[in-house]
Amino acid sequence: KYGTLNGTLNWLHTFDNQTYLRATLVSSDYQPEILFPQEGSGVVVNFSANIKYRSLQTEFIRNLNSRWNYTAGLQLDRTILSPGSLFPGGVEGLQEKILPDENNFEISAFTNVDWTPTDRLALSLGLRYTQFLLMGAYRSARYSDPDLENVVGIEVFEKGEVVKAYGGLEPRLGLRWKASDHTSLKASYALTRQYLQNIYNSTTPLPTSRWKTADVHIAPQVGHTYSLGIYQNLKNNQIAVSAEGYFRTIENVLGYKPGADFFLQTFIEQDVLQGKARTYGLEFNFEKPGGPVNGWFNYTWSRSIQRFEAVEINNRINNNDWFNSDFDRPHVFNGTINFNPNEFNTFSFNFTYQTGRPYSIPSATFLVENIPIPVFLERNNARLPDYHRLDFSWRIHNITTKKEKRWKGDWILTVYNVYNRKNAFNRYFGGKQNGRFGAIFGGGPLGAYQVSIFNSALVSLTYSFKFS
Repeated sequence: KYGTLNGTLNWLHTFDNQTYLRATLVSSDYQPEILFPQEGSGVVVNFSANIKYRSLQTEFIRNLNSRWNYTAGLQLDRTILSPGSLFPGGVEGLQEKILPDENNFEISAFTNVDWTPTDRLALSLGLRYTQFLLMGAYRSARYSDPDLENVVGIEVFEKGEVVKAYGGLEPRLGLRWKASDHTSLKASYALTRQYLQNIYNSTTPLPTSRWKTADVHIAPQVGHTYSLGIYQNLKNNQIAVSAEGYFRTIENVLGYKPGADFFLQTFIEQDVLQGKARTYGLEFNFEKPGGPVNGWFNYTWSRSIQRFEAVEINNRINNNDWFNSDFDRPHVFNGTINFNPNEFNTFSFNFTYQTGRPYSIPSATFLVENIPIPVFLERNNARLPDYHRLDFSWRIHNITTKKEKRWKGDWILTVYNVYNRKNAFNRYFGGKQNGRFGAIFGGGPLGAYQVSIFNSALVSLTYSFKFS
């Protein structure tokens, strides 16, 4: 169960045709919940979390001439994170537990300059400084070991006291070289810091992820991204093709330790490790924007790998070697074709294909009081079946014969998942139910179960209109 409440307020002041001042106020409230109905009693145990985000940003924009413009601004963000609360709903023996809030501020100052020194060369130079402050009230554990398992004390921070501060410069550079009227090269580099992270367990069928801000023991993610691409226009700009490659390194990625249970864990650093990640890939794009038959095709080959180094053997993930991350999908293809036989009708076909995401399968099982327990020696050592889907839509444009009408309307018929593909959302493992479902260990007690969200096509009919 999810709930969101979002709002944005924009204010723009124009000094002259080249100078502007813009302010943006953003408010966001996100609350995911997980419900545990108790069979036969009507009682529901509720687990909920909450993220409250407020942001105020102001920018000064100055366009000096056709070759120079710059932007400078300030941004203040505040996040109040409620990691989790458990409400028993009347279940005996179950205690209410509410994890303390995590309050933080992020203050940023930034500037960007766009410079076109020649008709062929364009540069974009940016610099941002961020300062992150984790504020009290807060309780932080002290440990005697590098894997943060043996607590030797608790440090208490009062409300309004600074618990931990992080910060640094974030430069970025973009370059475009126009080799000819139809060919251009682009290159870029960017350094980014991320102070709010998501911790998730891909072996469970439910979204039991947990959000975590940077603190005394958990450092923010730091990423370096490089890209290089070539872009070509063909047939008098009727067709555009491009190829782009990228490489990214990330420090301080969060991953849960083997056997970790971070559900309602007060000191979550005891159940996670911080490591490194690499992502890289090539993307090819073909686009034909005009004509009675138009559309685009996109293919991406990419990899995403991670590595965590733990001192204790029982905390090591894949023996401290590199392994596929949950986002590793080497092949991704997306394509859209639109047919416009006349001014009143548009037929669209959209196809998507992705390599199945990695997930973990057990290497063995053992029984504890006749309950099969899986043993996971490797992480993300298998893949879900490949994902693919075809969608169709038919848009009937304004068909009125009246020359003067107060509004124009369109009918839209959409068929999602035309050929009823049962794409796997997840696979998980548990005791076989009366011998049903295929067991991955032959006649063993453990079975593999697959969850699919959509098992058939979804049809919708929409009428949209706009006033003249």
